Amino acid sequence: MLCASEPEEGWSSGWWSARWVWTGTGAVPAALADIGGYTLTRGSGRPPRVPPTA
Repeated sequence: MLCASEPEEGWSSGWWSARWVWTGTGAVPAALADIGGYTLTRGSGRPPRVPPTA
């Protein structure tokens, strides 16, 4: 018995099944958000007026 959200041929129907399409579709924005968050939080490094640590 299949649920309404499952494809008729099952989740493992082939390489390009709906499950892989949804996984790839979700991975692209997640990767972009990850890159954007890293870019926003890494800053420009040590401020020029701060002396170096020993």
